[in-house]
Amino acid sequence: MSVTLRSLREERGLTQREVGDVIGVSPSTVSNYETGLSAPDVTMVPKLAQFFGRTNGDMLAALLADPITALADKHGVPREKVVAILADVA
Repeated sequence: MSVTLRSLREERGLTQREVGDVIGVSPSTVSNYETGLSAPDVTMVPKLAQFFGRTNGDMLAALLADPITALADKHGVPREKVVAILADVA
């Protein structure tokens, strides 16, 4: 299982509101980050990394993983299949 913003949040038992309060955005904005509808500004990466005890690189990877995981979940396919399809398109 890949590490995503959502998995980091859920394994700590946090709400989207609590994460949003840390980085100064609304719960719906955190939801948008988790579903890939939008992405946080790059200046938020260090705040999130420090909050979750991750490196900036790990946090960036987690933020990028969320849209792919959301797509896989939406269509009921393994995440690896979505990655393969995207690789073929690129």
